[in-house]
Amino acid sequence: MARWVLGFASVVGVAMAAPPEVPKTFGPGDLFVSQRGDDAWSGNIPEPNAGRTDGPLRTLEGARDRLRARQTPAGRPVSVWLAPGVHERSVPFELDERDSGTATAPVIYRSLPGGRARLVGGRVLPAAAAQPVTDPAILARIIDPAARPQIRQIDLGQLGITDYGAMRARGFRRPYVNPGLEVFIDGTPLELARWPNEGTVPIGKVLDAGSVPRNGDFSDRGGVFEFDYDRPRLWTQANDLWLSGLFGVGYADDTIRVASIDLEKHTIAMAQAHMYGIKSGHGWQAYYALNLLEEIDRPGEYFLDRQSGILYFYPPAGTAREIAVSLLDEPLVCLEGASHVILDDLTLEMARGMGVYIERGEGCIVGGCELRNLGTVGVCIGRGIAPLPVYAHEGTGEPVSRQLGSWHEHIYQNPAYNREGGSSHLVVGCDIYQTGAGGVSLGGGDRVSLTPAGNVVRNCHIHHFNRLDRSYKAAVNIDGCGNRIEHCFIHDCPNNAIYLHGNDHVIEYNDIRHTCLKADDMGSFYMGRDPSEAGNVIRYNLWYRNGSDLSSSFCDIYFDDGACGVEVLGNIFVGSKGWASVFVHGGTYHTITNNLFVDCGRALRLSMWDEKRWADWLKGGLIASRLHQHVHIDQPPYREHYPRLAGIGEDPATRDANRLVGNILVGAREVSAGRATVENNLNLERDPGFASPADLDFSLPADSEVYGKVPGFLPIPEREIGLRLDGWRRSLPLAEPVILPTDGVLLPGETIRVGYRGEGAVLRYTLDGFLPDAASPVVQNPLPVKDKDVLTVRAFRPDGSEAGTPVAVTVRCILPQHPLRSSPDGWTGTRQILAFQGVNVAQEIGHCDNGDWVSFGPFDFDLAKIVGIEAEVGIDPNYARQKTHLRLDAPDGPTVATVTWESTGSFHVFKTQRFDLAAVQGTHVLYWYFAGTNGICNLRKFRFLTAQP
Repeated sequence: MARWVLGFASVVGVAMAAPPEVPKTFGPGDLFVSQRGDDAWSGNIPEPNAGRTDGPLRTLEGARDRLRARQTPAGRPVSVWLAPGVHERSVPFELDERDSGTATAPVIYRSLPGGRARLVGGRVLPAAAAQPVTDPAILARIIDPAARPQIRQIDLGQLGITDYGAMRARGFRRPYVNPGLEVFIDGTPLELARWPNEGTVPIGKVLDAGSVPRNGDFSDRGGVFEFDYDRPRLWTQANDLWLSGLFGVGYADDTIRVASIDLEKHTIAMAQAHMYGIKSGHGWQAYYALNLLEEIDRPGEYFLDRQSGILYFYPPAGTAREIAVSLLDEPLVCLEGASHVILDDLTLEMARGMGVYIERGEGCIVGGCELRNLGTVGVCIGRGIAPLPVYAHEGTGEPVSRQLGSWHEHIYQNPAYNREGGSSHLVVGCDIYQTGAGGVSLGGGDRVSLTPAGNVVRNCHIHHFNRLDRSYKAAVNIDGCGNRIEHCFIHDCPNNAIYLHGNDHVIEYNDIRHTCLKADDMGSFYMGRDPSEAGNVIRYNLWYRNGSDLSSSFCDIYFDDGACGVEVLGNIFVGSKGWASVFVHGGTYHTITNNLFVDCGRALRLSMWDEKRWADWLKGGLIASRLHQHVHIDQPPYREHYPRLAGIGEDPATRDANRLVGNILVGAREVSAGRATVENNLNLERDPGFASPADLDFSLPADSEVYGKVPGFLPIPEREIGLRLDGWRRSLPLAEPVILPTDGVLLPGETIRVGYRGEGAVLRYTLDGFLPDAASPVVQNPLPVKDKDVLTVRAFRPDGSEAGTPVAVTVRCILPQHPLRSSPDGWTGTRQILAFQGVNVAQEIGHCDNGDWVSFGPFDFDLAKIVGIEAEVGIDPNYARQKTHLRLDAPDGPTVATVTWESTGSFHVFKTQRFDLAAVQGTHVLYWYFAGTNGICNLRKFRFLTAQP
């Protein structure tokens, strides 16, 4: 197995040297920093002496300057030890070339043993400053009477805090922006008061889409749309109202200001444009309102009155030990030109911007740190771009340090942008969470010369990020050349886990779960629109239950718009229910080999363009410039490094050059869809003998017959996947329990089983929807569940304390042939399709043209007296009054109903329509046969009706 791994490491040409050993004890030349110190003291001892004539230094700058003043390097590692507790920062801690160590003698900034030092980019407020709200006018504005006595206020001005920042539009193709002042209680960020408290409300009829910057209209005219609720009548005193959601396409979130609300016409006018113009009709085209004093009605919400300087908040349950606000707009730590500097075992938090910024230099390490409650990213390696002056999808800006700004927009137009990210930098063993706009921005390396940087994100736990921005701000945004993401645990985010630009990157041994939870047309991993971004490898990762309930237009790995040349090797995909586990849109030269697909709809889907579209795409201005101007694929070093890419425009085999070879599938509806070379793949109906699927252990015994059926298939090193203990990560997070089946749906004869991919925990459960406690029963498989039980499982430590996140499912015992119980909710949709011809299957059944059909079942109509059908459809008014025939057992079988569809307003506006069904007896497959012209309807789902619906 080691030989297999090393063979592919040579592809990217990056030697992965081990990080230097970090001494665990005090050494000569070490310095100490404490809140009780003084920069006039020597800094040679950790506590003040009895006479307070000597002791630790007071500030990081004091320690840095002492090290600078030394005439010769120490010749061994030197540490600056920070006392545990809060070290408030009003300016960045800046290090440059003068502060460098060497590969064998790094300079280390670290926490003293016994507790973690916290670099805080804000102020911890005195608890006594929080007082009950007594102003009757303020109390009257708060809608919920029960919440009014719970609200507290703090006069920030009286505490000398007057810089509140500003709310600014943020989201897809907008610059990274700091959010202004935020509030944190006991390490948890509070949320701007919003309505509704959970979920969103749909965008109503669009009266004016507003200007569309994507089409070149930069006038920034806001759109206008209708709403059908009365809540805004209670917001008439709000003067800075914002909406946040998906306003156009499902991969482009936005937070934009409201200009006005017309209470009589029930319309909302926006003050700013959305990139694609405002649209409605899809379930994910929805929003929530925020920044409303009126809506503080649950623990953890706040509102800041920027005119009066008064902060209003509803405290979380329990005693608030620490109330803090963020103030620092710049990064907490800036390493600019510094080499071999280590940040070890620190917490960096509560800044409005990023945690650590690294530019140029070599061999710096952010190790074993906690980066949380930040306004943008945890770590940024490489320069950004100053915000563009106009809201545009792409543009050329000015390189800038210490911020990301319009990096996304600039790199679209300047894909070979060298961010000067230095080399061999390492982010390792860190916990990164509750950040505003992604986890790590990993740049470095030069795309023109294919010079690798060797910068790495390793063994990091990145989760619950994207508090503020949700699109394309991934756990790791990787770009440049020759960088790596390895052994990370990434989970729980609304959009991407990994977003890639550049060449020769390696993504390996990562555990990626529950990502893209609020997205459409998106992948957990995403890259696209540049065939020259070649040489990337995605191997030995676990992709587990990613995707959104909002849409089935999803995949784990998304090669979009002509992306080329990626190797997908030895991955484990579990539960991919969207397009496919891997989706190729237009590109070529991808190889998908030796992977395992479990409970996935299909392994690979290809949406391949015809020869003319492909040729036109390669010759078009955007792609031609990326292939022959920003880099040169037909000249060295590209021609030698990617010889096949050099002939991409003339290669006659391009359309068949994607390869799905030597993979194992279990329970897939089909192996692949679309044109590719598909060979030597095994699709099994049942578990072939996995060691323990409930514990996410899909290893097979050495003598498994599977190996004989897929010659050359090698065991996947799954025990190497995910986090591991080492010198930087001293403990592992308690994993969440795994419930199988994950959706709680049981077929006859199946049982619920609970597993745990970890150690040192006791699993307890309830069946009534309440959280388990230390007295709840211990899980023993199989669990005694029945239909409609709400199973909740939680891990507990041996001492009885709660650990990790509880998981829950509602049990649904279904009978596949029962017309009313053949699906978990009684509705039949795309997941229950038996076969189809001509139609397009995504979130709904679309492109239903004359002669197309789709079938479901078989159903045993003797089990219920069916009198009709209710269908949820989208019908354009120009295509209304067309027919669909429901037939038995064949597309031309006996007709039991004919429906004439009425307009719903649009193909994307879904409404239910009912019609009668002739009496049917016996067991039959039900065919929907579409008759008319083209564009007959979009069918989302249907259900059978009985005499008493």
